[in-house]
Amino acid sequence: MIFDESYSGKVFIMSRATEKEADCVIYGMPMDWTVSFRPGSRFGPNRIREASIGLEEYSPYLDRHLEEVSY
Repeated sequence: MIFDESYSGKVFIMSRATEKEADCVIYGMPMDWTVSFRPGSRFGPNRIREASIGLEEYSPYLDRHLEEVSY
């Protein structure tokens, strides 16, 4: 059995393994520099990757599957 990191919450769902394989790069920068009252925005990029597990992989509007997009 091969472990697929795309469904682990560690990477954005169905993204390519390296930036050299991608046409576009999505980079989440964890930081709390601009918050003063409630820090925690540094956890945002990881939470977005975790939430991406529940996204649909096919868009009927675009008639495209996520595997067709290199990011």
